[in-house]
Amino acid sequence: MGRVLSTKIRSVRRPGSIDKYSLIISGDIILKSANTGWSVKIVEVPKDSFERIKTELERNSVVLFMKGDRNAPQCGFSAKVVSILNTLTEGYHTVNVLEDSELRNSIKEFSDWPTIPQLYVNKEFVGGCDLVENLYESSELEKLMEADKPKANFIPDIRVSDDAVESMKAALLGNEHMAVHLVIDDGFNHDFRLAPVEPGKVKAMSNGVEIYLDESSARRASGLEIDMTDSTDGRGFKIFNPNVNSKPKDMSVEALKILIESDEKFYLIDVRTLEERQIANIEGSRMLDESLIELINETGRNSRLVFFCHSGVRSQEAVRYFFDQGYTDVTNLTGGIDAWSTNIDSSVPRY
Repeated sequence: MGRVLSTKIRSVRRPGSIDKYSLIISGDIILKSANTGWSVKIVEVPKDSFERIKTELERNSVVLFMKGDRNAPQCGFSAKVVSILNTLTEGYHTVNVLEDSELRNSIKEFSDWPTIPQLYVNKEFVGGCDLVENLYESSELEKLMEADKPKANFIPDIRVSDDAVESMKAALLGNEHMAVHLVIDDGFNHDFRLAPVEPGKVKAMSNGVEIYLDESSARRASGLEIDMTDSTDGRGFKIFNPNVNSKPKDMSVEALKILIESDEKFYLIDVRTLEERQIANIEGSRMLDESLIELINETGRNSRLVFFCHSGVRSQEAVRYFFDQGYTDVTNLTGGIDAWSTNIDSSVPRY
């Protein structure tokens, strides 16, 4: 009879009625028709896809079916849900639906939800991006996920000179219940203060001292260098913050051609799907995946990153995501590979 299918009756409607019912039936299906006036819409999905989804939900309490993975989201909506989950828990699992077209279709049937990403908590479907964002803003998602567990915070790379360490330790003498705190506001004003350690703060270690920051300050502190200097006001901290005036940039395909021909080291990153990459590709580029993220992390958050997609829209979302994660030199290729094919290399197929 062929392989067994799971059949999901998406809607059952009687003429003139607005009532809908959902039903999942696994195994052999026998449908008996009768002149009852009912119409039935049936969508068939391979049973093994449903079994994989169930296995993922059994093994992991929090599962996000998304485009890309938690280290490299490949759409703006997936990136947004990942950023929310990162503030609530370390212990969540992602499944990249772009790697399996059958799974990509099946998860929509399984949840009866038409879009990706999809979040499940304790085997229960929570919703897509908008629902997750609304639940997060109302603190309901935090309650649902028992967010009293340790939060996953971004820990910035801060360098403190020997002189600055000596000054901080001197300030802490006689204040054994205090710690050094640093607040960096959105105008990049740096405010040091002594205060007790508060729950939820990000702790950065450098040269034997602990510096505590709130989440926003931590993201503004990536690559921060702290030294001492003398001025007319006396001796104080000298701050170098590479994130001041830093923002994502755009690059033309003509500028990318010059960059490729230069000796400068950079990463040309493709955020498209594997299927698109097989159709057309820019030589020297790499697909965004976990191995590439690990390589970039090894070389530091000041690495030069140039992102592209088909037309420049998806890659713009990736640029914003990486910039928000503390990468300081991120660029979007305007017009994407389509502009490259049109203006630079006509041998690259257009699609």
